[in-house]
Amino acid sequence: MFALMFFVSSFSAFAESECNFELPESRDFKFKRISGCYYEIENHINYGGDNYLSLDDRHGIDSVLSDADKLYLDDGRRYFSYEEVDGPNFTRHQIDNYPARHVSVGGMEGYAGEWVGFMQMLPKYKKNDGYSLTAKCVSIALGDSENVLTTKFCAPDTYSGNNFIKKYEALILRAKLAKQKGQ
Repeated sequence: MFALMFFVSSFSAFAESECNFELPESRDFKFKRISGCYYEIENHINYGGDNYLSLDDRHGIDSVLSDADKLYLDDGRRYFSYEEVDGPNFTRHQIDNYPARHVSVGGMEGYAGEWVGFMQMLPKYKKNDGYSLTAKCVSIALGDSENVLTTKFCAPDTYSGNNFIKKYEALILRAKLAKQKGQ
């Protein structure tokens, strides 16, 4: 079993998990466990249902690199996948999808990339007030041969929204693998 000291807000932390990752404390981002090692970022509007953090100690980074539904190759460069949606209640259309950058953190390898697109949700769908905006999202996949962290965070493509994107990426790029019990 792996232990995880998962500090996610300035006031509370998850004491233990079997997810095998550690994140530093953050005042800007509060995570809510949905199930197992899957979390939503609860103190920001979840545009398009895309704000999540998933930790997996059963699969490595290769599981993401080989899954074209998550990360695909085009002209020799990797890009994160974003589904185009044209539904009656929700719309998402890509404006720009930037090539993912290789990242290396604490013995883990992976990619970080940004996407910009139009999102619109009708009022009262899924109990929300509705929105229509250009959003920017950062996606990160980071891990080793046995562990992988995948996450996405979206915010309005504005000065303050872009600052939150940068802060979120900086937080995730300080992730560490937790030590096994007894080490």
